[in-house]
Amino acid sequence: MTASARGPNAEVEAALREGLAHLRAGRLEEAETQFRAAAAADPDNAPAHATLGTIIAARGRTAEAEPHLRTALRLQPNDPDALGNLGNALRQLCRMDEAEASLRSALRLRPAYPSALANLALVLRDTGRVPEAEVCLRQALHLQPDFATARADLGALLLAAGRLAEAEPELRQATRLQPQDPIAWLGLATVLRKLGRLAEAEAPLREALRLAPMDDAARIECGNLLYELGQPDAARNAYLAALEVAPMAEAALVGLGVVETQRGAHDAAEAALRAALLRRPAMPEALVALGDTLRNAGRLDEAETALRQALRLRPGDADAEVNLAFTLLQAGRHEEGWAAHEARFGAHAWRGRVRRFDVPRWDGGPLEGRRLLIHAEQGLGDTIQFCRYLASLPSAAAIGLQVQPPLVSLLRGQFAGVALVAEGADMRGFDLECPLLSLPHRLGGDATRDAYLRADEARVARWRDWLRPLPGLRVGLVWAGSPGLGADRRRSMPLASLLPLAAIDGVSLVSLQLGAAALDAPVAGIADPTAALVDFAETAGLVAALDLVIGVDTAVIHLAGALGQPAWLLNRADTCWRWGAAPDAARLYPSLREFRQPHPGAWSAVLEAVERALRTHVACMKT
Repeated sequence: MTASARGPNAEVEAALREGLAHLRAGRLEEAETQFRAAAAADPDNAPAHATLGTIIAARGRTAEAEPHLRTALRLQPNDPDALGNLGNALRQLCRMDEAEASLRSALRLRPAYPSALANLALVLRDTGRVPEAEVCLRQALHLQPDFATARADLGALLLAAGRLAEAEPELRQATRLQPQDPIAWLGLATVLRKLGRLAEAEAPLREALRLAPMDDAARIECGNLLYELGQPDAARNAYLAALEVAPMAEAALVGLGVVETQRGAHDAAEAALRAALLRRPAMPEALVALGDTLRNAGRLDEAETALRQALRLRPGDADAEVNLAFTLLQAGRHEEGWAAHEARFGAHAWRGRVRRFDVPRWDGGPLEGRRLLIHAEQGLGDTIQFCRYLASLPSAAAIGLQVQPPLVSLLRGQFAGVALVAEGADMRGFDLECPLLSLPHRLGGDATRDAYLRADEARVARWRDWLRPLPGLRVGLVWAGSPGLGADRRRSMPLASLLPLAAIDGVSLVSLQLGAAALDAPVAGIADPTAALVDFAETAGLVAALDLVIGVDTAVIHLAGALGQPAWLLNRADTCWRWGAAPDAARLYPSLREFRQPHPGAWSAVLEAVERALRTHVACMKT
């Protein structure tokens, strides 16, 4: 061999050695330079072209990588690595048919090829063949158990399929195998959030954000977690931060729309959700969120259209079904609404709240000779509202009622043939069970609207004695709900907003407010007996002794209505579905009168109307 012949070979070998050293050290730019020099000096050097193509693809220039990968394959047509590398590049270029063919050719030549199996799994996943993708990933992991990327991909696949308990160990193992992979940490955080383990989700999410602070997916998941932790303002900031990185990220736009709806900013919510749908019209999550926004804005027909479109795209979707139920119920279409409401236990908001019993659920069939357990499932106000249906159950059945502890003493003995059952009691004596809010669907029709609860007479007499020193009309006040509920900031108000009522001659205000907001009552100087309100039986005694209750949408308003006591509901514009499309609380409780905001946040208009009405009421009483 001549010196001139030996020169280029030595040059190529040196470039390959230097390129490999740079590649192993993670210096991709320097590695690319060396392998490009080697390929230029020796155009028939298959390893140089193969490695150069792989590096270029890894640097995000997959289209530029393809010619080098094809050259390597032309030079070594039966090389499984060349076929595998080309297949992976074609997958990244979204040429799925070509990618699958190349990867399957590689696997025919080398069946035990973990990376080709893992890349084929991604092709199968992205073309809708998820079960086949799972098989490929499991085969890859059987061959190479420490294959971190395949482990993370399997976890992500299981997560997307809703198999959260299976996804968690795969993603935990992926983070152990490759702790610098933000995708694995992000997947683990998402699984834990969806399992309802919100506190546990924070640490892996922080790690994902540390590793990839500019990653829009991590910022979106941060928004999701903060939203579920009850921090809508912080969640909004996280979604906006994601949109700074990826201005048209659909998931960030949907998250922002959900948060804006909770904040009562329905125009902003609609704009974000329609932007997401402009990018991806067939996006069920965006349509469900849009339906919820439109319902809250009172645009019920449009809400129904969006939700039915979501259900066409994803039949049986529980979140869409439940939001459709709320829309139909608010529109007064009760039969359809209660039927759709049965999907609620599969919806995201009910996660972790589904109770399991060892007896079948009652389907509305005959109950003669059967023992049926009715159990509360939501808030105290829901239980008070829907226990009216107990009176419609057939008298031949033996009925047990399990409710929240604060309601036990109130409801004991209220309904003939209904026995109170303590939480945690032995359920073996029952043949069937039924959630309380399923009774409207099971029984059909509307239950009686007349007063259906009674206050204990001794308690009422005691509270009348307590109230006697207060002059004039004794008016109970409730100004805030539970701050843990998403809509609370829209339904509650500061006590100071109601204090002008105290200036009305002939009115004495009495606090019925519990929780943190109750601390405002002594400062405002209104009568405050709430320390004695140990349960709802005691509260019922006080409510029955008052002349009037004025309050926001809380359990106390439901209690007043159920007792048949006069009460004025101060309601937000984007009302809860139960109060209907028009202000007509008397539809549920004849003793209620509703004052609804003309538009979101317009408490001043409500309070002006209430003050006028109360002055008129006092004047009428004096005459």
